[in-house]
Amino acid sequence: MNNLFKPLCKALAVVALVGVASSAFANSVKLNVGAYSDSCGGGEFTASGSGLPTGSYALTTSSSDGSFETFCMAYNEEFVPGTVYEFSLGNSAKSNDSNVPYSPLTEGTAWLYSQFAAGTLFGYDYTNADNGRASSALQLQEAIWELQGQAAPNGDATYFITLVDETLGKSVADATATGTADGVQVMVLTGINGYGTTPYSQPQLYYNVPDNGTTMLLVAGALFALLGFKRRFKNI
Repeated sequence: MNNLFKPLCKALAVVALVGVASSAFANSVKLNVGAYSDSCGGGEFTASGSGLPTGSYALTTSSSDGSFETFCMAYNEEFVPGTVYEFSLGNSAKSNDSNVPYSPLTEGTAWLYSQFAAGTLFGYDYTNADNGRASSALQLQEAIWELQGQAAPNGDATYFITLVDETLGKSVADATATGTADGVQVMVLTGINGYGTTPYSQPQLYYNVPDNGTTMLLVAGALFALLGFKRRFKNI
């Protein structure tokens, strides 16, 4: 029986190490503007090469290469399109501008972005009918800025602000998010000279719903089944 469990333990250890390694070394990301980036300097932006899991994203908000669509939290911060940034995950935006206060992620922002990322945000034009996706992106970006206490320069935040207030209640939507609210975290980017000077650049949003160990259980179950099959085969 001990011989049966040795390969299983080794296999599970490898799976665990791969998960830890992915988390430890996925600390850089390339940011770019895209066809749906708005005219006010907001998202949708495309984040690629981060190594972060994207299984929680919809096909309409991610690509098979691991890239995903995101929005920024700070109106007064910028980034250089096509640049690779170091990042850490947290739940607060950090600004270089002394006139912009420290901005923790709000429940409203977390809920809106989680709905967007999952492809279920009501009223968002994912299909780009009549070239409407860029307009949806502008409205969502301005809603995020407003929920974060930033400026909404075009006044286009009304639709999504109303949606989140009616869904969560205004007091909840404006409250500081705790933990990984709705699976959303902030990508705090290290700045570079020029735009987003050191130490921070324009913070972005990331969405991931943990599987609570389901993947590990599935791997373990598959390995048990395989080992059981091999054992039965030897006894034939």
